[in-house]
Amino acid sequence: MSSNIEYLNNKAESRLIPQKSEAVYKKEYDKFNTWMEEQMVTHIDERVVLAYLQKMSEKYKVSTMWTIHSKLQSMLRINKGVDIKSFVKVHAFMKAISKNEVVKKAYVFKEDDLPKFFTDAPDITYLFLKVVAICGIFGSCRRCELCDLRLAVIKKEAYCLLLSDHLRQ
Repeated sequence: MSSNIEYLNNKAESRLIPQKSEAVYKKEYDKFNTWMEEQMVTHIDERVVLAYLQKMSEKYKVSTMWTIHSKLQSMLRINKGVDIKSFVKVHAFMKAISKNEVVKKAYVFKEDDLPKFFTDAPDITYLFLKVVAICGIFGSCRRCELCDLRLAVIKKEAYCLLLSDHLRQ
């Protein structure tokens, strides 16, 4: 195979898993491979994947199980050429463990709740959350950007804004 084809192939393969998620996908795949070694399994088939998912379901909640299933599905297809989408029992197992799961929804502010939160919640406890909420609303922040928000960054940005307002006057 020519070196150009090899280069293009490697470049394309590097894009099969989103770069941002690559580490967690590999970690899950490594956990599966370690488990296979412990079980002395060399061939991946439906029984092996089902057994692994059963073992994981004893430790994790359903939402995490779907994440594990998804990561494993992608990594096995890419690295081993095994498509677990065709594993009927695995799909049935995933649906079965999901049946009686009570989904715990996160609390979401309604439009009327925000003004109440800003005025009634004590600043001594909730000031940072109020700032984060304001940044999220007016800054159109993504969830990951809000999670990465740090007090030092807010102080620095606030100082810069105050300074620029002062200079404009």
